[in-house]
Amino acid sequence: MATIRKIFGNWWVLAVGAALLATLIVFLVCGLFVSSLLFLRWWLIGLVWLVFGGVASWRWWKQRKADAALTEAIAKPADLEGEAMAAKMRTALDLRIAAFPAGHPEIALGQGNLATVLIKAKK
Repeated sequence: MATIRKIFGNWWVLAVGAALLATLIVFLVCGLFVSSLLFLRWWLIGLVWLVFGGVASWRWWKQRKADAALTEAIAKPADLEGEAMAAKMRTALDLRIAAFPAGHPEIALGQGNLATVLIKAKK
C-alpha cells in the first residue's frame, strides 16, 4: 500500500498521467464528436504537451534555484552565535568542576556523588 501511495503521490507520475488523459480526451472528442474540429486535434494535443512541458520546466527551474540557495547557505561560515554558546557552556562547565573537591571532576559531570568519591579515596 505504501508503495502504491509513493508512486501515485509522485508529481511526475500524476502530471504525465494527466497529460496523457487530456491527450486521449482531445483525440477522442475531436475525432468522434466534433468532426468539424478534426484539423485542430493535433494542435490541441501539442498545446497540452506544451503546457505540461512549461509547468515541468518551471518546477525544475524553481527546484534548481532552491538547491542553489541551500548550497550557498550551507557553504557560508558558521555564525558566531554557536561559538559564543560553546564558550558559555565551557565556562559553565569549568565553574561547575571548580566548585567540587579538587581532583574529582566526575562529581561535577554527574558520574558519581561525593560519598562514593570519598569512599574510593579512602581505599
